Amino acid sequence: MIEQFLDEYAQQLFTNVGGTISVSLVSTLDGSILAYKSREGVDNRLASSYQVEIFRNAILSFENTEGLSNKSVDDVCLVYEGQTHLIGLLQSKKILDHVILDDTANIGLAKLLIRKIRAEAESKFF
Repeated sequence: MIEQFLDEYAQQLFTNVGGTISVSLVSTLDGSILAYKSREGVDNRLASSYQVEIFRNAILSFENTEGLSNKSVDDVCLVYEGQTHLIGLLQSKKILDHVILDDTANIGLAKLLIRKIRAEAESKFF
């Protein structure tokens, strides 16, 4: 049941967010890839496993930043030449979604769509 949910969620992100190169759903417990969709010939699974550490460090950074009233991290955005990586945490806090976009993507729209798709998926499963 969970595998089907994760595969469908990854497919929804891959299909509906413009400019998507790949989508990985990653366990926050051990960095294993739980679901993966990508363009043909692309394998970003290893890169996605490392995103758990980046997200953990972002959380630690905000927890130790003074002057913030809300220290929760909704998502992390990393911009590289030709790619943008969006990393978000599902409600269960046990799964990260890692969406890699090309330079044609509208980042603002992509973030909104990812949040919408995530909320819809979580309302059906959690």
